[in-house]
Amino acid sequence: MTSSSMSVQQATEGKPSRTLSRSTAPFVWICSAGALLGLLLLRSQQLHGAVSVKVAQTDAARAISDPAVTELAVNVGFYLGVVLSTVLSTLYFSLISTAESSFFPGLKRGGLRFRVGLLGCTAVVSLLGVQLVSLLLTLSSPKDHWLTFLYVALVGACAPFNFRKQWSGSSSKTIAAIFAASIATAAVSLAL
Repeated sequence: MTSSSMSVQQATEGKPSRTLSRSTAPFVWICSAGALLGLLLLRSQQLHGAVSVKVAQTDAARAISDPAVTELAVNVGFYLGVVLSTVLSTLYFSLISTAESSFFPGLKRGGLRFRVGLLGCTAVVSLLGVQLVSLLLTLSSPKDHWLTFLYVALVGACAPFNFRKQWSGSSSKTIAAIFAASIATAAVSLAL
Protein backbone atom coordinates (compact mmCIF):
# COMPACT_ATOMS: atom_id res chain seq x y z
CA MET A 1 0.00 0.00 0.00
CA THR A 2 1.38 3.42 -0.88
CA SER A 3 1.67 6.15 1.69
CA SER A 4 -0.92 8.32 -0.06
CA SER A 5 -3.52 5.55 -0.13
CA MET A 6 -2.79 4.78 3.53
CA SER A 7 -3.33 8.41 4.52
CA VAL A 8 -6.62 8.52 2.61
CA GLN A 9 -7.70 5.29 4.28
CA GLN A 10 -6.68 6.59 7.72
CA ALA A 11 -8.48 9.90 7.12
CA THR A 12 -11.73 8.18 6.21
CA GLU A 13 -11.69 5.54 8.95
CA GLY A 14 -14.22 6.19 11.63
CA LYS A 15 -16.15 8.72 9.56
CA PRO A 16 -19.60 7.85 8.25
CA SER A 17 -19.89 7.44 4.51
CA ARG A 18 -21.68 10.30 2.73
CA THR A 19 -22.79 8.41 -0.36
CA LEU A 20 -26.12 9.68 -1.56
CA SER A 21 -28.62 7.00 -2.50
CA ARG A 22 -30.84 8.30 -5.27
CA SER A 23 -34.57 8.14 -4.59
CA THR A 24 -35.43 7.97 -8.30
CA ALA A 25 -33.57 5.38 -10.37
CA PRO A 26 -31.32 6.70 -13.17
CA PHE A 27 -33.24 4.53 -15.64
CA VAL A 28 -36.40 6.56 -14.92
CA TRP A 29 -34.55 9.85 -15.52
CA ILE A 30 -33.03 8.61 -18.78
CA CYS A 31 -36.39 7.35 -20.09
CA SER A 32 -38.03 10.64 -19.08
CA ALA A 33 -35.39 12.71 -20.87
CA GLY A 34 -35.84 10.57 -24.00
CA ALA A 35 -39.62 10.95 -23.88
CA LEU A 36 -39.24 14.70 -23.41
CA LEU A 37 -36.93 14.92 -26.41
CA GLY A 38 -39.50 13.05 -28.51
CA LEU A 39 -42.32 15.34 -27.39
CA LEU A 40 -40.23 18.44 -28.11
CA LEU A 41 -39.42 17.17 -31.61
CA LEU A 42 -43.11 16.51 -32.28
CA ARG A 43 -44.03 19.98 -30.98
CA SER A 44 -41.38 21.63 -33.15
CA GLN A 45 -42.80 19.97 -36.26
CA GLN A 46 -46.28 21.02 -35.23
CA LEU A 47 -45.33 24.67 -34.69
CA HIS A 48 -43.04 25.03 -37.69
CA GLY A 49 -45.68 26.54 -40.01
CA ALA A 50 -46.90 29.12 -37.51
CA VAL A 51 -43.40 30.24 -36.63
CA SER A 52 -42.36 30.43 -40.30
CA VAL A 53 -45.29 32.77 -41.02
CA LYS A 54 -44.43 35.00 -38.05
CA VAL A 55 -40.75 35.13 -38.99
CA ALA A 56 -41.59 35.98 -42.60
CA GLN A 57 -43.57 39.01 -41.39
CA THR A 58 -40.59 40.57 -39.56
CA ASP A 59 -38.50 43.38 -41.06
CA ALA A 60 -35.32 41.32 -40.78
CA ALA A 61 -36.83 38.47 -42.83
CA ARG A 62 -38.11 40.87 -45.49
CA ALA A 63 -34.55 42.10 -45.97
CA ILE A 64 -33.47 38.57 -46.90
CA SER A 65 -34.19 37.94 -50.56
CA ASP A 66 -33.74 34.17 -50.50
CA PRO A 67 -36.61 32.31 -48.74
CA ALA A 68 -34.35 29.26 -48.31
CA VAL A 69 -32.13 31.29 -45.99
CA THR A 70 -35.15 32.27 -43.89
CA GLU A 71 -36.26 28.63 -43.77
CA LEU A 72 -32.75 27.58 -42.73
CA ALA A 73 -32.78 30.14 -39.91
CA VAL A 74 -36.15 28.89 -38.67
CA ASN A 75 -34.97 25.25 -38.75
CA VAL A 76 -31.71 26.03 -36.95
CA GLY A 77 -33.64 28.01 -34.34
CA PHE A 78 -36.09 25.16 -33.79
CA TYR A 79 -33.45 22.50 -33.33
CA LEU A 80 -31.31 24.70 -31.09
CA GLY A 81 -34.44 25.31 -29.03
CA VAL A 82 -35.07 21.57 -28.76
CA VAL A 83 -31.49 20.90 -27.70
CA LEU A 84 -31.50 23.78 -25.21
CA SER A 85 -34.84 22.69 -23.74
CA THR A 86 -33.59 19.13 -23.37
CA VAL A 87 -30.36 20.27 -21.70
CA LEU A 88 -32.24 22.56 -19.29
CA SER A 89 -34.74 19.81 -18.48
CA THR A 90 -31.92 17.34 -17.86
CA LEU A 91 -30.30 19.85 -15.50
CA TYR A 92 -33.69 20.28 -13.81
CA PHE A 93 -34.01 16.49 -13.43
CA SER A 94 -30.51 16.37 -11.93
CA LEU A 95 -31.30 19.09 -9.40
CA ILE A 96 -34.58 17.42 -8.47
CA SER A 97 -32.81 14.08 -8.04
CA THR A 98 -30.32 15.63 -5.64
CA ALA A 99 -33.01 17.55 -3.74
CA GLU A 100 -35.32 14.58 -3.27
CA SER A 101 -32.47 12.33 -2.16
CA SER A 102 -31.28 14.94 0.34
CA PHE A 103 -34.58 16.19 1.76
CA PHE A 104 -37.04 13.32 1.25
CA PRO A 105 -34.93 10.12 1.04
CA GLY A 106 -37.66 7.92 2.50
CA LEU A 107 -40.35 8.98 0.04
CA LYS A 108 -39.84 6.47 -2.75
CA ARG A 109 -41.76 3.64 -4.34
CA GLY A 110 -40.98 0.79 -6.66
CA GLY A 111 -38.15 -1.63 -7.15
CA LEU A 112 -34.48 -1.12 -7.80
CA ARG A 113 -34.72 -0.32 -11.51
CA PHE A 114 -38.08 1.47 -11.57
CA ARG A 115 -37.82 3.23 -8.21
CA VAL A 116 -39.24 6.76 -8.15
CA GLY A 117 -39.17 9.39 -5.43
CA LEU A 118 -41.75 12.05 -4.65
CA LEU A 119 -40.07 14.95 -6.45
CA GLY A 120 -39.00 12.73 -9.33
CA CYS A 121 -42.57 11.60 -9.81
CA THR A 122 -43.82 15.18 -9.68
CA ALA A 123 -41.15 16.51 -12.05
CA VAL A 124 -41.58 13.79 -14.66
CA VAL A 125 -45.37 13.72 -14.66
CA SER A 126 -45.72 17.51 -14.70
CA LEU A 127 -43.04 18.25 -17.31
CA LEU A 128 -44.01 15.48 -19.71
CA GLY A 129 -47.69 16.18 -19.13
CA VAL A 130 -47.32 19.89 -19.88
CA GLN A 131 -45.53 19.09 -23.13
CA LEU A 132 -48.16 16.49 -24.03
CA VAL A 133 -51.05 18.90 -23.31
CA SER A 134 -49.31 21.54 -25.43
CA LEU A 135 -48.90 19.04 -28.24
CA LEU A 136 -52.52 17.83 -28.11
CA LEU A 137 -53.98 21.35 -27.90
CA THR A 138 -51.49 22.68 -30.50
CA LEU A 139 -50.35 25.44 -28.16
CA SER A 140 -47.35 27.54 -29.11
CA SER A 141 -46.55 27.89 -25.40
CA PRO A 142 -47.80 25.83 -22.47
CA LYS A 143 -48.70 29.07 -20.71
CA ASP A 144 -51.23 29.94 -23.43
CA HIS A 145 -54.02 27.83 -21.95
CA TRP A 146 -55.53 27.59 -18.48
CA LEU A 147 -55.65 23.79 -18.72
CA THR A 148 -51.88 23.50 -18.34
CA PHE A 149 -51.98 25.57 -15.14
CA LEU A 150 -54.76 23.37 -13.78
CA TYR A 151 -52.86 20.23 -14.76
CA VAL A 152 -49.67 21.41 -13.01
CA ALA A 153 -51.57 22.39 -9.86
CA LEU A 154 -53.30 18.99 -9.73
CA VAL A 155 -50.05 17.08 -10.25
CA GLY A 156 -48.29 19.10 -7.55
CA ALA A 157 -51.13 18.67 -5.07
CA CYS A 158 -51.91 15.01 -5.81
CA ALA A 159 -48.44 13.46 -6.26
CA PRO A 160 -47.70 13.33 -2.50
CA PHE A 161 -50.76 11.13 -1.99
CA ASN A 162 -48.95 8.35 -3.91
CA PHE A 163 -46.43 8.37 -1.04
CA ARG A 164 -48.93 8.73 1.82
CA LYS A 165 -47.88 5.45 3.40
CA GLN A 166 -44.36 6.84 3.90
CA TRP A 167 -45.38 10.19 5.44
CA SER A 168 -48.63 9.31 7.21
CA GLY A 169 -47.16 9.46 10.72
CA SER A 170 -45.16 12.66 10.15
CA SER A 171 -45.69 16.03 11.77
CA SER A 172 -47.87 18.64 10.11
CA LYS A 173 -44.77 20.74 9.31
CA THR A 174 -43.20 17.83 7.48
CA ILE A 175 -46.40 17.15 5.55
CA ALA A 176 -46.68 20.85 4.64
CA ALA A 177 -43.04 20.81 3.43
CA ILE A 178 -43.77 17.71 1.31
CA PHE A 179 -46.75 19.35 -0.37
CA ALA A 180 -44.95 22.69 -0.83
CA ALA A 181 -41.95 20.98 -2.44
CA SER A 182 -44.20 18.97 -4.72
CA ILE A 183 -46.18 22.02 -5.86
CA ALA A 184 -43.00 24.05 -6.41
CA THR A 185 -41.45 21.20 -8.40
CA ALA A 186 -44.53 20.97 -10.60
CA ALA A 187 -44.67 24.74 -11.10
CA VAL A 188 -41.15 24.80 -12.56
CA SER A 189 -42.38 22.60 -15.42
CA LEU A 190 -44.23 25.59 -16.84
CA ALA A 191 -40.97 27.51 -17.12
CA LEU A 192 -39.10 24.80 -19.06
